[in-house]
Amino acid sequence: MSTAHPDDAFALGPAIRAVDKKELHLGWEGDDDTSTLLSTCIEVSEVSYSISDEAGTIHGLWGHGHWVQGPVQAGLGYVWMLTDYELFDKYAVAMTGYARRVVFPYLDRTYGSYGNFVLSENLVHSRWLLRGGFKRAAPVNMFGESWGLYLRSKQPRKYDV
Repeated sequence: MSTAHPDDAFALGPAIRAVDKKELHLGWEGDDDTSTLLSTCIEVSEVSYSISDEAGTIHGLWGHGHWVQGPVQAGLGYVWMLTDYELFDKYAVAMTGYARRVVFPYLDRTYGSYGNFVLSENLVHSRWLLRGGFKRAAPVNMFGESWGLYLRSKQPRKYDV
């Protein structure tokens, strides 16, 4: 995992999963090019990362920031991830372990609560978020489609109780 550059979007764009592409195009207006929209996600996030394998092939992008507008309460954090098929087919266990050990604890320290809207048909990401301690807070109808709002609140450590 490394800090994302907008050019990384053009490496991932052609390989993005169909349901992630659908989410991307429903959520962003102004361009029909998937790679350009991915680049916009990187640019508007406070922090964003590329997920790549040992050979340097980019299999996903993710980012986070403070949710300051839209249909959720301001002050929450948002987190997003868009991937190719190979990330979950070949690296799901490694990615999930890294997220549980490193990413989610970091985000727990950064935000009191954070989340994302996931297209209801995006079962891979929905299950991944649920296994990562997120809760499906509410069903939402946006852009003429069914979505779920997934939220995670700071997870208490054993010695915080």
